[in-house]
Amino acid sequence: MKFLITLIVMSMLTIDASGAFPRNEGTPQSGTSCRKAKPSDPEKDLEALPIGTILKSPNNFVNREVLIEGEFLGWTAEVKHPLVTRSDWALRDKTGTIYVSGKSPGNLDPYRDVGHPVQVLGIVRITHQDIVYIEAKDVVVHQ
Repeated sequence: MKFLITLIVMSMLTIDASGAFPRNEGTPQSGTSCRKAKPSDPEKDLEALPIGTILKSPNNFVNREVLIEGEFLGWTAEVKHPLVTRSDWALRDKTGTIYVSGKSPGNLDPYRDVGHPVQVLGIVRITHQDIVYIEAKDVVVHQ
């Protein structure tokens, strides 16, 4: 019952008055940016980390800032969902797939735009159910 109530509350918080999921209009649309995600510490020059490396040893990365790159999977991924928000989306590289929460990838549609290259700068988190995900701080959609 508690789970059902949580889902109902989450859906009320993440759907706007028109019944649509909110979009982050502040991030660039696909094809409009070739910039690199910027770490919170300008002295750092992060290289993209393989998603599989994070998934194999998540405790080595938890609460650390990482840069990952891959293809946008939207809501079509067949991996465990962390259930942070209903707007969470998945990213896949050749080593694995992980969910991303926080910032959305511009105006990418979670079904139609699967496959777009995306770069994410974020913090590795682990839920109480031991599901690893990225809390996005910066998202860049590439052409």
